[in-house]
Amino acid sequence: MVAFSGEVKFTDKDPNSEGLIGDKFTESNMNPNLKGRDMRKAFDSDDYQVMIVANKFQTGFDQPKLCAMYVDKKLGG
Repeated sequence: MVAFSGEVKFTDKDPNSEGLIGDKFTESNMNPNLKGRDMRKAFDSDDYQVMIVANKFQTGFDQPKLCAMYVDKKLGG
């Protein structure tokens, strides 16, 4: 499962983007098996084991399945 805010569009300046230019990527089209379920509820099912998050949940995301978190940015506060 992937989680991110907004949408992602590739341009010709993005590396290895041939074939992706003009396509829009959203949580909905990147997670077709959600079938309209809320991401938090879907992740709480046996359907998903890994969630990749960018610009979405806070680091204190309250999910009992959470056993490891890798943060790739400076944290403050």
